[in-house]
Amino acid sequence: MTARGTHARRRRGTGRLSPRSATLLRRAGWIVQIAAWCFVVAALLSYDAADAPSGAVSVHNAPAANLGGAAGAFVAWGLLQGLGFGAWVLVAGGAVVFRTGITGRSADHPAVRALGVVIAAIAASGFHALVAPAAGSLTESPAGHLGHLVANGLGRHFGALGTFLLLASMLAVGAMVAADTLLLAAGQALIALGRRLRDGRQARLALAGAT
Repeated sequence: MTARGTHARRRRGTGRLSPRSATLLRRAGWIVQIAAWCFVVAALLSYDAADAPSGAVSVHNAPAANLGGAAGAFVAWGLLQGLGFGAWVLVAGGAVVFRTGITGRSADHPAVRALGVVIAAIAASGFHALVAPAAGSLTESPAGHLGHLVANGLGRHFGALGTFLLLASMLAVGAMVAADTLLLAAGQALIALGRRLRDGRQARLALAGAT
């Protein structure tokens, strides 16, 4: 029994990754994710309504004008079709995740953080549909299908003002859930900047009064 137990422990031990291998795999994962994020950003920035599968034109670009080719055109079209401006909130959320990982910090409750990003993206899409429903790169659904669905659904029950307040609350809650530490740090930085500006102005006024 003792020999079999020792053998089993040895087998389990050999199956574990060394700290160095685990670090290399983690870094490789970050590289792949950052590359995918850069691809999505490039695809969104270079979106062309004449690329397939857009329905804005009857004859599509061949080859696709998107920097990401046909795959990039499809990704950009899908994100904009679904979320409109909210797609950029997802991109920003990804940037925050990468910043956390690159600095060596571990995000607490990643699933909850991701849910906050999604809530903020939906709220931003709804704002897009509420404030500028005809503005956007897509002719069939400029603010994204989800944005129009949310804005129109809330508008039927709560009117324009109620919809605005609800979307603002969703955006604030989503942003706070996704990056409360970052938001608090940004707020503290703005407060500190305001105090420095105030102190500098008071010093200049005191100097001008003395002269």
